[in-house]
Amino acid sequence: MGRLQGHACRALFVVALSLCAVLAGAERTLQHFAGVHPSFEMLFVYGTHLQIEGLDASPGDEVAVFAGDGVLCGATHVTTAGSYPFLAVYRDDAMTPLVKDGARAGEPLYFRVWDASLDREYGGTTQIALTFVEKPNAQGQPYWTSGNDAYRVDVSAAQGMTTISLALSPGWNLVSLPFDTPADQALSELLVDAAGTCVFAGNIWRWNAQARHYAAVRGALEGGEGIWFYSPRAAPVATRPLFGILSSPAVLRPGWNLTGPITDTPIADLEAQTGPSASVWLWDATRQRYRSPPPGTVVTRGMAHWSHGGGD
Repeated sequence: MGRLQGHACRALFVVALSLCAVLAGAERTLQHFAGVHPSFEMLFVYGTHLQIEGLDASPGDEVAVFAGDGVLCGATHVTTAGSYPFLAVYRDDAMTPLVKDGARAGEPLYFRVWDASLDREYGGTTQIALTFVEKPNAQGQPYWTSGNDAYRVDVSAAQGMTTISLALSPGWNLVSLPFDTPADQALSELLVDAAGTCVFAGNIWRWNAQARHYAAVRGALEGGEGIWFYSPRAAPVATRPLFGILSSPAVLRPGWNLTGPITDTPIADLEAQTGPSASVWLWDATRQRYRSPPPGTVVTRGMAHWSHGGGD
C-alpha cells in the first residue's frame, strides 16, 4: 500500500510539473503581458464574455491579472473571439521570500486587456469594467481565493468606460444612464441592489417625443434617455454599480423631451441647448412632485428632466 501511495504522489507531482510547463510555455507566447512568474500554487479565472470598445475581443488579444501593487500574477491570449480561456493566477512564490512575484491569499485581483490590432492596453477603473464576477469579495472585486479554485470573470474594456450607481427613493423615480445598456441582458438583471434584488416593480416607461406618448421599454436603454419606474422599497436604495461606454448626448426634438445628461451639467447650459423658449423641469422623488430648478442648479448624471425645445 505504501509503495502504491508513493507512486501516486510521484504521478501527481509529475502532472503538476507538466501543467506548470504547459502554462509557462503558453505564457512565453504572449507578446504584451510577458514576465509572469509561475509558482506551484495557482487558481484559474476565465471569461465567457470579453469585449473591447463594445466588440468581441479577437484571437491574439491578451488578458492579464495583476495584484493591487502592480505585480503581474497571470496572463493569457484570446483564442476564441469574445472570450478568454482558463488563465492561471499564481500565488506569491514561497521559494522567493525576498521578492513578491504573485498574489497573496485574499488579495484583490485587477484586470488589464491588450488589443493586438491597435497595440493598445486598457487598465484601471476608467477603462476596465468587470461585468460579471462569480466569486467577489465584500467590495465586489475578484480575489485570490485558494489554490486550484476556478471561477468566471467577464471583462469589458473601452477608453470611454464609465460607472454609475442610481440613488432611488420609494415611489416613482425619473432617471437616466449615460450609456446604452446591453441588448442581451434584461433590465431586471441590471437594475438591482447590492444583494442582486431588482429595484423596480412593473414596467419601465420611456417618452416617445415624436409620437408624444409613453411606451413600456422592451429591450435596451439608450444613453441619455429619461425613464420612469416605480420602486416598491420602503426606504431609499442604490443600484449596484453599472458599467458602460460613455454615450453621446440625446438628440432633442421639437416639443417636450425626456432626457438626462451624459456629464454633470449646469441648468443654464441645458436651457441654452434647448433655445430661447426652453423650459426645464425636474422630478423630486422624495416629495413625488415636479419642481422648477433654481438658478445655479447642476443636473447630475443619473437624473432626468423634461425640457421644451421649442415648436409645438
